[in-house]
Amino acid sequence: MVLIDGARYGFLDPLLGGHRIAAARAVLGEVRYWRDEQGDKRPIDLGQYVLAGRLTVEDATTAEMVALLKRIRSSALGAGELESLALVLARGERFCTADRAARRAMRELGLENRWVALEELLGALEPPVAVPETKYRSE
Repeated sequence: MVLIDGARYGFLDPLLGGHRIAAARAVLGEVRYWRDEQGDKRPIDLGQYVLAGRLTVEDATTAEMVALLKRIRSSALGAGELESLALVLARGERFCTADRAARRAMRELGLENRWVALEELLGALEPPVAVPETKYRSE
C-alpha cells in the first residue's frame, strides 16, 4: 500500500531517493497500478527503481516463512504482507505499512518496535514531504 500510495500521491521518487528501501519480492508482484479519481488504472513500474538500485528486493527463505506461519494467527494477510513480516521476524527489518491486519500481526508477534511510520520516513527527507493520509501517521 505504501508503494502504491507513493505513486498515487507523488512521494515515491523522494522516498526511494532519500532512504534505503527494500521490498519483499511478493510485494513487487502486487504493486502494479493505482486507480485515479475516474477509476482508471495508472501503471506503476517498480522495475525502474530496482534497476537503478533505489529499491532492493528481498526474498524470504522457506525456513523464514515457516517460522512466521507457525506463530501467526491472522488469515487476512496477503502474500506481500506475509513475506514482509517473515523478513521482519527473521532479520530484524523495519516495516512501513498502513495495513491494519499487518499492524495487528506485528503486535501479536511482539514486533511493534519494528514498525516505522511513513510520516517519520517522509519527515526525514530534505525537504520534508507531507503525509497524504491519516492512516500513515503514528499513533
